[in-house]
Amino acid sequence: MKLNVPISKVMMTQIFTVEPKDKLSVIKETFDLYHFRHLPVINQGRMVGIISQSDFLRVTYGANLKPEEDQQVNEEIYGSITAEEIMTHVVRTLTSKHTVLDAALLFEKNQFHCLPIVDKGKLVGMVTPIDLVRHLKNRILLNKDMEDAGSRLPKSELSIGNSLSNL
Repeated sequence: MKLNVPISKVMMTQIFTVEPKDKLSVIKETFDLYHFRHLPVINQGRMVGIISQSDFLRVTYGANLKPEEDQQVNEEIYGSITAEEIMTHVVRTLTSKHTVLDAALLFEKNQFHCLPIVDKGKLVGMVTPIDLVRHLKNRILLNKDMEDAGSRLPKSELSIGNSLSNL
């Protein structure tokens, strides 16, 4: 299985973003509606940070304890804190020309769970470890389908040893 596949073949391209001045209420609505775990923060077309769901939950923890009893406090929290106040400012990125292996190595070495893909300063996609697992699963299933097809491929192409040597 080849891991030199360009990350552009694996990345998500449907990305929802927020702006630095967006309030927590906008961020909450976006997380709730789309079930993403990371929101890039974009200012004038450039990515300036990222907010993870963990970042958001850390800041809004108190607002989620007793939502109906502390409505005024909750509204103040959600209406006063901005994306730029909670975002991670220094974000590790890759370009669309990097490979699946490049992403896997970064995920293994670091403690983050999302890599924005940026070309010429513009956000073009995002990749998570789940995307890499999905890619790996699809490659395995493709190889299984090829094995099931059987006799069309030479036995050397079907051997486990040969498949592992391409990793």
